[in-house]
Amino acid sequence: MRLNTKRKKKKITETDREQIYDLIEKLVSMHGEQRNIGEWYIPGNGKEFGGVKDYFHSTFPDMLIEDLLGFTASHKNEFVLQPLLPGNKWNFFYLGNILYHGRNIYIIWKKDWMPKKKGDQSLLCIWIDDKLVAKSDTLNIKLKIKLNSNPNPN
Repeated sequence: MRLNTKRKKKKITETDREQIYDLIEKLVSMHGEQRNIGEWYIPGNGKEFGGVKDYFHSTFPDMLIEDLLGFTASHKNEFVLQPLLPGNKWNFFYLGNILYHGRNIYIIWKKDWMPKKKGDQSLLCIWIDDKLVAKSDTLNIKLKIKLNSNPNPN
């Protein structure tokens, strides 16, 4: 009997989004006020050993950038953005200054672009080399962004 381990979920539900957010939030809260993840952290008893408390392990940013905020890199001249962040959790996020295939990528989600204006102003914007290339009034959408072949010579 062979298991199919490459099975992908057809549809991401709001329950899925809430679950990943809750798990990441629990991971952050486990690490105290400084929000650092020690390499020698013992999750079973909530204590560290070896005196290492300030080592910020790379898997934590990966979970935020790739999983929660949905930035997926590729060997091709493109990337996919599909945030799993529930729309009701944060009023904004900024993921910027990403040097990717010779380009500078900036991603902003914001609910209130103009505070004096009433109503829902939710907008997800993606800039490449200071040029707005994509936007969506829906946070949890899958956007495939293709890069042009000639990077800015800046």
